[in-house]
Formats: sequence, structure tokens, C-alpha cells
Amino acid sequence: MNWHIVPFALLLSGSALGQGVEGVIVERYHVDKVPEGADTVTYRLFADLAEGYQLQLVYGDATHDLRIASTANFLNTLPSLFYGDDLKDSALVTKFIHKDSWLTLGMIGNAHWGVPCSMDTDGGVDAPNGSDGMMTATTVRDVIEFNLRPGYLGEITGRIIETNNGGWAVLGGIKGATTHNAVLIAQLRTCGDLSYELNMQLSAPDGSIEKYVAKNAREGEILAPFLCTGLRRIQP
Repeated sequence: MNWHIVPFALLLSGSALGQGVEGVIVERYHVDKVPEGADTVTYRLFADLAEGYQLQLVYGDATHDLRIASTANFLNTLPSLFYGDDLKDSALVTKFIHKDSWLTLGMIGNAHWGVPCSMDTDGGVDAPNGSDGMMTATTVRDVIEFNLRPGYLGEITGRIIETNNGGWAVLGGIKGATTHNAVLIAQLRTCGDLSYELNMQLSAPDGSIEKYVAKNAREGEILAPFLCTGLRRIQP
């Protein structure tokens, strides 16, 4: 597999103007170059929300699968984590921020929000372009898991995270750290091709609840096909 990689580039999958979820931002956050074979890439997935919306839940249910997969195993340092808000030590965040795979809603540790590097307004020294993709959080939001303990992000080797009866959430919802309103939902390190099928529950500016699904929308749900896709290879 050959990638033409520009570190920290953003890929925007889909557009749904006028909807609460406008797209999925896939960021190539960090690249470990390999002389022979596939480079190891740390990807970050962001829900790109419309102004005023908050992300409450990423989920799978009996009608809508949730699936994040790679053609190669997800990679972690050890001991590894399942959810990014469990990174409690700021020193640990700095040392291993590029090297782990985990799920989250907005938070990296208990003191930082995750943001696309191009939107990072407070900089950082842990990245070649002076942006580490983290901003100091003014409030701490705990991520709550529902029937989803993704073992392949821990010490067990694997390449698929999926559920039809679970997800992860922030009570009351969370907005992005910048006016662009992009909420970090996962960091995934792999040398394979990444794909995903996501479903999201949002709080609208008027306080109503909206559900966006990748497939098989039922009454009261909004079909957002861009929530189901895979990364295309970019040729040199």
C-alpha cells in the first residue's frame, strides 16, 4: 500500500448543509514513516457539526450497526486505553499522544479538548508545525460508555470495533472547542485502510433531539450517507 501523505491534512467526507452533522473530518494526525512497507498513520475522526449543535451520543442499535475498521490491526502503547478522557496525566498525554487508539467525545485527558491541527489556536510544541491538536479545556466532560468496551483498543490485537447495542456519550452533549464546532470522536493508529459506519444523536439549538444514521433511516431519523465510508487512497 502506497500513500501520498501530507501530515495533518484534512479529508472531509460528505456534506449535508442545513443538517446538524455537516460531515466527518478525517485528519492524518501523525505519520511514522516506514522504509519498506506501509507507513503507520494516526488518524483522528471529528464530527463536523452545524452552529449551535451539540453531540450527545455515537451509537449502534438493532437497526443501525456502528463499525470502525481497518485492514490492519489498531496499534497502541501499553498499558493502553479504551477512552481518551482517561488520559489523566498531562505528561502522559504529551508522551503518547500520537501512539494510541481510543474513542472519545471531545476530550483528550482531563484537561484538553481535541481539535484539528489547522484549528488549534493555542499551538503546542508536540508537532512539526507548532500545533499539537489540543486546546486547554475550560470545563471537564466525562465520556460515558454504554455496553461498549472496545477490546481491540486495549491489549488484545484486532482491527474492528463494532456494536449493535452500545455506544459512547457525554451527558447533555458537547460542542467543538472552536467556532467551527468539530468534535473529536476517535483516534486510531494503524498501517491499514480505515473505514467507518457511524450513527449520532445530537442536541439542536432549540433543545430538540436529532438522530443521524448512516443507513436504513426510520421515521424520526435523518439519513446521512457520509457517515458510512472509507478512506480513499491518495496516489503520489
